[in-house]
Amino acid sequence: MPVIARLTEEAEAILLYLISNRNYSFESIEMQKKNGFTTLELMVTIGIIAILTAIAVPSYIKWLPGYRLRSAAFDVYSAMQLARLQAVKENGRVGVSFTNGKGKNGKFRVFFDRNNSGIYESNKDNIIKYGEMPGSVRISAPMAQSMFNGRGLVTAGAGIVRLTNSMGGAKDIQLIVTGNVRML
Repeated sequence: MPVIARLTEEAEAILLYLISNRNYSFESIEMQKKNGFTTLELMVTIGIIAILTAIAVPSYIKWLPGYRLRSAAFDVYSAMQLARLQAVKENGRVGVSFTNGKGKNGKFRVFFDRNNSGIYESNKDNIIKYGEMPGSVRISAPMAQSMFNGRGLVTAGAGIVRLTNSMGGAKDIQLIVTGNVRML
C-alpha cells in the first residue's frame, strides 16, 4: 500500500472517530480564545499615544495664542458692529467703552447711553454686551470709548483698537467716522 493511501485512510479514520464522538468540540482541539489584552499590547498602545501626544502638543501650544488673538479681535469687531446697529435701531446713542489691559483686565462694553452723557455710567446705562480678553491678549485703545448716533455715525472715539498677544501677533480694528468698522 502506498504511503499516501495509508495516510488518507488514517485521516479518514480519525475524522470518522471525531464525528462519531459526541463529546468532541473544536474548541478542545484548537487553542481557546482569550478575552482582554495582554500587558505587552497595552504598553505598545500607550507608547503610540505618548508619541502622538508629544508630536501634537508643541503645535497646539504655538497655535493657541494666535487663535485667542483672532477670536478676541472678532469679538471687539462684532461689538462695534452691534453698537452701530443698536444705535440705528433705537435711534439713540450707543457706545463701546474700552478698558486697556491684558487678560481679564482688558474689557469692552456695549452700552445704551440713556442720559446722553457720552460716557458709560454703570448706574444709569444699560449694558448690551460685555466681553473680556482671553488669556494673554492685551487690548490697547487710545480712546476710552466710541459713540454712535441714531444714524450710525461715530460722534466720538473714532480710531484704531489694537489687540496683541504674547507671541508678538497683533490685530487692529479700525473705526471710521462714517461708522464703518474694519479689521486690519
